[in-house]
Amino acid sequence: MKLRASILLVVIATVTIAGFSFWDHDVEEPARVAELAAEQHTASASASAPALARSPVLAAEAAVPVSAQDVERWTTEATGGDAGKRAAAITALAQAPVAQALPILRRVLMNGESSADRPLALQSLRDLALNHGDPESAIRNAIREAIYHGDDQTMAADAQEALDVIEEGLMK
Repeated sequence: MKLRASILLVVIATVTIAGFSFWDHDVEEPARVAELAAEQHTASASASAPALARSPVLAAEAAVPVSAQDVERWTTEATGGDAGKRAAAITALAQAPVAQALPILRRVLMNGESSADRPLALQSLRDLALNHGDPESAIRNAIREAIYHGDDQTMAADAQEALDVIEEGLMK
C-alpha cells in the first residue's frame, strides 16, 4: 500500500511540474511573438513612414513634419497592390493633415480589404482624431458612415469602440 501511495505521489508531482512548465512556456511565447511582430511593424513602417506612436501624447512628442510629397505617396500606396506598402501608408496617414488624410482613409474604411485594411484605416482615423482633433466631426462622421452603411458587421463593434475612444479623448 505504501508503494502505491509513493508512486501516486511521484506521478502527481511529475504532472504538476510538467503542467507548470507548459503553462509558463505558453504565457511567455505569445508575448514574445507579439514583441517580434511589433518590432517588424516598426521596421517596415520606418522604411516608408515615420515611426508612429499609439497615444496622442507620444505622437505629439514624436511629431515629425509631414511633407506634401509624403502625403501624396501615402495616398497612392494606401490603395496600391502591395499589401505591406498599403498597410504602412494607411498607418502613416494618421500623421497627415486631416483634410488630406480623411478622404483616403474614409475610402479604405468603406472599400478596403476587410481583414487588414479596414481595421488599419479605423485605427488611423482614431489616431488622427486624437492627435489633430475633430472639431467639425468629420472623422466621427466617416466612422459612423462605416457603421451604418458598411458591409462588415464585425467591424461595426470596433468602429463603435473607436467612436467612444474619440469622444472620450476629445472631452479631456
